[in-house]
Amino acid sequence: MLEVANAEIEEAKRSKETTKQDLKGYEVELAMNEATIQTLEDSLTQDEISTVGSDLDALKNQKGASRDEFISQMVEINTQIRRRSQTSEGALGTLEDMLAGVISQTTQVEEECRSEQNIQQNFCFCRSSSR
Repeated sequence: MLEVANAEIEEAKRSKETTKQDLKGYEVELAMNEATIQTLEDSLTQDEISTVGSDLDALKNQKGASRDEFISQMVEINTQIRRRSQTSEGALGTLEDMLAGVISQTTQVEEECRSEQNIQQNFCFCRSSSR
C-alpha cells in the first residue's frame, strides 16, 4: 500500500512537472504570439502612416495644381478685363469726340440762328422805321 501511495505520489510529481513544463511552453508560446501581434500592429501602423503620407502628398500636389490653375484663370481674367477696358476707353474716346462734334455743331447752329434773328429784328426794325 505504501508502495502504491509512493507510486501515486511519484506519478503526481511527474504529472505536476509535466504540467509545469507544458505551462512554461504555453507561456513561451504566448510571449512569442504577443511579440508577433506587436510586430503585426507595428507593421499595420507603419502601413497606415505610409498611406496617410501618400494621401497627404497627393493632396499637396492637388493643392499646388489647383493653385496654379487658379492663378492661370486669374491671369486670363485680368487679360480680358484689360482688353475690355482698352476697348471701353477707345469707345469712350469715340463717344466723347462725337459729343464734342455735336456740341460744336449745336453751338454753330445756335449762333447762326441768333445771327438770323438779329438780321430779322434789324430788318423788321428798319421796315418799321422807314414807314
